[in-house]
Parts: sequence; structure tokens; C-alpha cells
Amino acid sequence: MNFLKKIKWSVLKSIKEMEYIEDDFVYCTEVPNWDHLTDYDELSEEGEDVLRFENESANHAPAGKKGIIYDIPTDGLFQVKWPNGKLKYEWEYKDGKRADGISKGWWSNGKLKQTQTWKNNTRNGLWTMWYPSGQKKEEEPNRSGLRHGLSISWYDNGQKMYERTFKNDTKDGLWIEWYENGQKWLEENYKDGKKDGKWTKYHENGRKQEEGTHRNGKPEGLWIEWNPSGLVTSEITYKNGELINEKE
Repeated sequence: MNFLKKIKWSVLKSIKEMEYIEDDFVYCTEVPNWDHLTDYDELSEEGEDVLRFENESANHAPAGKKGIIYDIPTDGLFQVKWPNGKLKYEWEYKDGKRADGISKGWWSNGKLKQTQTWKNNTRNGLWTMWYPSGQKKEEEPNRSGLRHGLSISWYDNGQKMYERTFKNDTKDGLWIEWYENGQKWLEENYKDGKKDGKWTKYHENGRKQEEGTHRNGKPEGLWIEWNPSGLVTSEITYKNGELINEKE
């Protein structure tokens, strides 16, 4: 069987230049220049062989970051197992590229960690993640490898953490975040990647903490702050992002 050698890095730097993989790792999209690989070492956490990059010339790899080498099949099933023998990753390759279908990852306890839908060698569809307990952690819709639609995340206690909307990987629409106790923490609106519209932050007891308006990414008009008891502590007025009046 023919294999393509690829590397994954432990720090995600440039999503546009690299390809996602599980666990915040990425595969380089081309076979790297092996002349720039030095310092064969061992990753003690999982007992796997790793390589350190001497500089960033090897396919834009972050300087000094570690990567794990795997043999990737040109065609067929790709699997990685945990030291305890349980499956860690599983997906298919075709003609040296990720095949259409579902990619899966598992925690070392055997519980499902994440699933991704791939089509045309990119993520297309829902990316779902779970905590080691089995509690769902996050759902992120993708289109042609970009975040697109409503992303939802949960705390490990099952309480919703946030709802965020993207349009072709750009922040767009209403974003809401919650405290772990279920109280709303933040509401903000985005348009074309910039804050635009009403912005409200809450204390953990549910009372408003701060409220104002953004226009094209800049604060505009009256902004008010309250203490946890509900008393106004500050009133600030902005125009085109510039502070023009403040009252405490």
C-alpha cells in the first residue's frame, strides 16, 4: 500500500494554510520539506514519536512546535488507537485525500469525542463534540470548511454556554453567552464581523451590568453600567467611537 507522510502540530496557527484534524491538531496540506525537521523526541503523554520544527519554513509550521508522524493511506481506512487499545480516530482516504463521509474520534474511555462530516476534502456539515462523560460539548455547522450557521456550546453540567452565528466564517447576527449557573452573561450583535447593534452584559445574579450600542464596530451613544445591586455606577456617551461625556 502506498502512503503519504504527513505531520500534525500541537498548536493551531493558521486555519487558512492548514487543514483541521482532531484535538486542535492540524495536518499540513502538503508533504513538508524534511530537511527542516530535527530533534527526534518522544511525546511522554501517549508514548508516540514526535518531531520538532527548526523554523517556520517547513510548510509554515510554528517554530519549535511538536508534531506526530503517521502513515496515511492513499486509499483506505485510517485508524489511530490509544495506548489501551481503544480507537482514537477513524476515517477514510481516497486518492490521498479525506474521503467523503463521517470522521470520528473517541476519548480513551471509549466514549465518542467528536464526529465531522467531510465532502470534497473539506468539512461540510455538522461538527459535534462531547465531553469524556458523554455530555455534548459543542455543535458547529460547516460549509466548504468554514463555520457557517449557528454554533452551540454547553458546559460539562449540560447548561448551555453560548450560541454564536457565523456567515462564511465571519461573525454575523446575535451572539449569546451564559454563566455556568444558567444566568445570561452577554448578548451582542455582529454584522460582517463587526459589533453592530445592542450590547448587554449581565451580573451573575441576573441584573444588568453594562449596556450600550455599537455601530460598525465602535461604541455609539449612551453606555450605562450598574453594580450587582442594580444601582447605576457610570454613564458614558460616545460618538463615532470617541468618548464625549462621562458621568459617575
